[in-house]
This record gives sequence, C-alpha cells and structure tokens, in this order.
Amino acid sequence: GLEQAAKELDVEVDYLDSDEETDYTDNINKFVGEGYNGVVTVGFLMAEATEAAAETFSDVPFVIVDFPSQADNILGLQFEMDQPAFLAGYLAAGMSQTETVCTYGGVRVEPIVQYMVGFERGVNYYNQQNEAEVKVLGWKTSSLVEGGGDGVFTNDFENTEIGRVFAENFFAEGCDIIFPVAGQTGLGSAAAAQERGYAVIGVDIDQFEAAPDLGDVYLTSVLKQMDVAVSEAIETIEAGAFKGGTNYEGTLANKGVALAPFHDYEEAVPTELSDEIELIRQGIIDGDITTGWPVPKATPTPTSEPEGTVEPEGETSQ
Repeated sequence: GLEQAAKELDVEVDYLDSDEETDYTDNINKFVGEGYNGVVTVGFLMAEATEAAAETFSDVPFVIVDFPSQADNILGLQFEMDQPAFLAGYLAAGMSQTETVCTYGGVRVEPIVQYMVGFERGVNYYNQQNEAEVKVLGWKTSSLVEGGGDGVFTNDFENTEIGRVFAENFFAEGCDIIFPVAGQTGLGSAAAAQERGYAVIGVDIDQFEAAPDLGDVYLTSVLKQMDVAVSEAIETIEAGAFKGGTNYEGTLANKGVALAPFHDYEEAVPTELSDEIELIRQGIIDGDITTGWPVPKATPTPTSEPEGTVEPEGETSQ
C-alpha cells in the first residue's frame, strides 16, 4: 500500500520493522519526529502504542490495520476475513480426498479467530448443501465458549519448524488440506504439505506468488486487499480529507477481501464447485448467506436463585 501510494501520489514513504514490542513506540516517534504527514501501523499488537501516540500527537493522522479506531485522529482499517475464509472452507471441503481438513492460528485473538470461524462454517455449509460429512480439525465454533470456540494455536507467527510440526500432526489425523492462520509459520506447513502432495490455503496475500518455491501446494489464498485500503487512506491524508475516528470495512462487496485464483489447481477444481463458490460469494454480498461471524454469545438461563440470596417471607418494617 505504501509503495502504491508512493508511485501513484508521488509522495515520500518509508517503513520500519518492529522486532520487539519496545520498538513500536520508538518507531512511531521516529516517523513523527521526522515530520511525516501520517503514520500507518499494522496489526492488533500495535494498537496500544498507536493509541498512546495518537493522544500525544493529536494533530498527526494515524492509520492502523486490523484494529478499530480508538481516537479522533486514528482511521481503523478492518477486514471481514470470515467472508473469503467461508469460501475457502467450502472449497476445501469440496476438494478434500480424505473428507478431513484442518486449520490453526498464531494466537487466540479475535482477528485470527475470525478466519477460523469463517473457514469452519464454510465447511459446514458444504456438508449441509451436499449431505457430506467433511471434518474440520483445529477449530470448533461454540457460543458457549469464551472467544467463540476451541482451537489450536502455535503462539508464534515466525517459526516455520513449528508450522511443520503442527501440519504433520494434522496430516497424521487424516487432514489433506490445511489452512494456517499464522504468518510465516504457515510456510513450514506448506513445506510439509509439499512433501506429501497435500494442499494449503494461504492467508492475507496470494501465497502462490509470494512463495514461488511452494506455489504448487496452494489451492488458493484468502486475500486481505490491504494495499488498496492503505493507499486510499494515504490519499485522503495528502488531500486533506482524512477522516479519523472512523473505520474502513473491507468486504467481498467492496473488494476489500477476496479469494485468490486457483493457479496450478485451476484444472483440478471442478467447474461445478467453482460455480457454487461464485454463487455463495454473491449470496454473502447480498446478505442471503451468513458466515456465522461474529459468534453470538449464549445467554444462560438461570434455573435457580443465585447462591447466597434469601427472599423475604413478608413485609419488612422499620
């Protein structure tokens, strides 16, 4: 998104990687101190540092990806990743030879769980429409569980060896299509899948193009069109039309999220299945099909009085 803005708007851009949590504030302050017109931060992990900086530098526009606005000078860029993940789940269910697919997340936070819920619900929808019984390993949606369900998480976004181990464990249970929602860790799963001839669904970017050495394993990718959203946000800053205190919502309808092409799997995906996915995509856009996100919270029905309360037996006099 920064590179796109630099090219199209002829603006100077720069970026810094944050290796440690302590880098968040330092990097933000560096950009503000150098006089940049706005600062873009990426990820829920940077939310606290971004909010603090926005309060300190109230005249500076901030844009944060994957987190809602927390101040009048912050624009939140959020993406309904459950929507393309639902399509990916349906596709995976239709392509699995073992009738078992799997997923895992990097950490148990809402932006990660959103993918996993959408994926599982897409598989469930395939089962419902086709009288199938495809299983999902790694995530089970439940309104009775805090956070929307139970799942498997690596607590890591960079260790490819962990990704390999998690994938091998799932493969041993019969999974033949895996959906890792864990950044670079997922590349380890892709390498393991490549050795076995299994398929992978990528996350956020088109992994077929991003990891060409592993490209042949990617059935598709769940795309977060972050580049377009960031570029448009920078354009508003440059034009003096920045709208802080608001949120952009990337959806299938506005093409803020999408399902990547099937690439090497193009001929392997049956035309009927591909057509069904397009109909489902349109159904989600039209509101006729729901992805199940957010997971509704169950409202417990009390069966007895709370422990320790005593009902008065008569009127109380003073």
